[in-house]
Amino acid sequence: MIRIYSLLLLVSFSSSLFCQEKNQIVLDSTTTFLWNSETSSWAYDGSNFYLYDSYGNQSENINYKRHPETHEIHGSWRYTYQYDARGNQIEAITYQWDQNFKIWVKKARSVHTYNAGGIQTELFKSEWNTETSDWANKELHIFKSITVGKPTEEITYQWEALTNDWTEYLRNTTSYNAKGNPGLNIVDFWNPVIKNWTSGWRYVYAYDDYGNQIEVTQSSWDAVNNIWLGNVYYRYTYDVIGNRTAFRSYSWHAETNAWVGNLQVDELYDKDNNRTEETYNTWNSEAQNWSNSWHYLNSYNEHGNQLDWIQNSWNSESNEWRYSSKQLSHWSEKVFTITDTSTVTSTSTIPDPGENASESINDNFVVYPNPIIDFATIKLPHEVEIKQIDIINVYGKTVRRITKVQSNIVSIQRENLPNGIYFIRIHAEKTYLKKVIIM
Repeated sequence: MIRIYSLLLLVSFSSSLFCQEKNQIVLDSTTTFLWNSETSSWAYDGSNFYLYDSYGNQSENINYKRHPETHEIHGSWRYTYQYDARGNQIEAITYQWDQNFKIWVKKARSVHTYNAGGIQTELFKSEWNTETSDWANKELHIFKSITVGKPTEEITYQWEALTNDWTEYLRNTTSYNAKGNPGLNIVDFWNPVIKNWTSGWRYVYAYDDYGNQIEVTQSSWDAVNNIWLGNVYYRYTYDVIGNRTAFRSYSWHAETNAWVGNLQVDELYDKDNNRTEETYNTWNSEAQNWSNSWHYLNSYNEHGNQLDWIQNSWNSESNEWRYSSKQLSHWSEKVFTITDTSTVTSTSTIPDPGENASESINDNFVVYPNPIIDFATIKLPHEVEIKQIDIINVYGKTVRRITKVQSNIVSIQRENLPNGIYFIRIHAEKTYLKKVIIM
């Protein structure tokens, strides 16, 4: 059985470090249209515009909408973001357009705090108070007991205006498997009467050998019988590349004592592993069968960036798909500051001791040259037997998979991979390694 661990390399951005410029293709804007059945044409609905800081982090997202009656184009929502030197988001502010005064009005704010290792420890949420013209406390999330690079406990507090203090609201406890994936999640709610936590929800996760999530079972606590009762069940399937091909959700039916269909989604991909088609079906309890609901068609450019998607809705009278809405995406190449790879530092993320405690993480993992121009060489120690190599983009998509590896020194060709930051993952018998590469 392949054991999976992770070695995370963090790229630190600092003005004191030697930096270089790098071209990267980013999303500039998206435009949404609604289908007008009377005119049999697309009608403009709204747009999103995206701005970036000098390091390629998204700094602003502005949304405009078309008024359905006056057809006037006006502001809708605006989001601004700030980041620390590691690229971690430290602040997000939400604005809403005031049509009367023609200005952006503050609505909500999130502030993120991280420890020295770049792991989030707090999340503070507030909302804008128009009377005091200041931010008012709303929620405070404390992440505790960090393990495998992730929090095992999250306490959520809500601001109580009467007592002018934070009060416990929710506790989220998560345990992880040896691969660092969440295996069990318990959600408890604070009971102010007994002044203690009471069980609320439970989520149980299952994965395949490649770390793909294949099952999630959601249950609620029955305080009368002191047992967990199943509520919702999710099932996922994947192809050999790791693309998700199907999703199913079911609800527990107490009378029949069985899972009943809720939603099913089937997904198709092209030769470049771009998801080109999605079909959504909902369960028809009367017909005891799945009924067509939504259908999406997606297209991409040569870099794998999504150009558009078209949403179709099912017309039960004519038994055919009909246009509903579509979105066009516009991309461009921009120049950002990339830290020299000699400044990349590595920190090991060690799993909890247990059945795999004797297995160690091997960090002697070299990729050169980095950045990659035409090709790169991967070199591991002789004792590591490579099972599989994955190259993943920043969106989490596997863009290339190498399964036939005969040596601990492997050459990979860049070929048609666009400029950007990627992660290289190596599966071995007792080791799973992850590293940042730049193209």
